[in-house]
Amino acid sequence: MSSNQPNFHVYVPVGVTARGRDLFRTGTVTCMRKFADAERKHRWKDAFVTASKADIMAGLHEHIAKGDPRDVIIFCLILIYRGWRIE
Repeated sequence: MSSNQPNFHVYVPVGVTARGRDLFRTGTVTCMRKFADAERKHRWKDAFVTASKADIMAGLHEHIAKGDPRDVIIFCLILIYRGWRIE
């Protein structure tokens, strides 16, 4: 039987409260679903790995204006993944 839950485990540092873990678990699942939908819709094929910093920054600012925090988080995660700062 398949599950809609992501199939991965995350190390949780000592001291993170149960509510803190729940916050990140909920946010992570929500963002993974949004990211999967966007990959299918736009046929990204991991384009975030090769996209220019200018394109990622433009996407971030565009999605800030739209107001969906899931999109903003995804663009911030791309910046973190690529080792870039928000400009």
